[in-house]
Amino acid sequence: MRRFLPFILLLAAPVLAEDLPMELKPAGEGVVAEVISGDTLRLADGREVRLAGVEAPWPGLGDAPAGPLADEARAALAELAAGRAVALFSAGQELDRHGRTLAHLRRDDGVWLQAGLLRRGWARVRVWPETRAGAGLLLAAEGEAKVAGRGLWAHPSYAVRDAAALAEGDVGAVQVVRGTVRRALRLDDRIVLGFGPDWRTDFTAELAPGDLRAFRKAGLDPLALKGRVVEVRGWVESRDGPCIRLTLPEQLTVLPE
Repeated sequence: MRRFLPFILLLAAPVLAEDLPMELKPAGEGVVAEVISGDTLRLADGREVRLAGVEAPWPGLGDAPAGPLADEARAALAELAAGRAVALFSAGQELDRHGRTLAHLRRDDGVWLQAGLLRRGWARVRVWPETRAGAGLLLAAEGEAKVAGRGLWAHPSYAVRDAAALAEGDVGAVQVVRGTVRRALRLDDRIVLGFGPDWRTDFTAELAPGDLRAFRKAGLDPLALKGRVVEVRGWVESRDGPCIRLTLPEQLTVLPE
């Protein structure tokens, strides 16, 4: 039990009542009857709800083991939500591919569950095109925990990766990667941000030219990032070297100079 004490102590980060983003639409109410995992719960009426916009450690399924700190993340959500009356808000897509309700949840005292989990460090932001609403506020809440090293951010499995030192074990997983953009190239079929001396083998982030307009609309110009320190988030795949494909502006954060 002693080895988990630092993580449990970090559970005490502030939980605040706050307004939800205007673009979220009311989608009913319920009472939390069971917390299934760090990002999934069941309401008293039987609905299974997957918290939109966040991702907690994999809880395990069948022979697949749970991810590190999965039990702690579930305990954090239970502390926030178990037995509480909640209002549901839709970010766009109503159901995930497993038939679960996708929603943001606000407690009867005004606490936004997603933001509460993120501030305590027990989930990371994971945005899909259909559930982007409120992503900016979620990233800000996550940032508080990341800077303070709370929860998941204090564990090596979830710590921010250095773009210059990605390991083989970082491929095939969702990661947050930080580094200095060495090159910003526009090729025929993609735009490439290179983080090492050889963009063909070192870590890169790529986006399709057709997505560039969405990034610029959000105030980001990937082609103007040479020399800037950035964070990119997403699934790390092997494409010559390790690579994250960028499809949404929320996957790219330019850090202050």
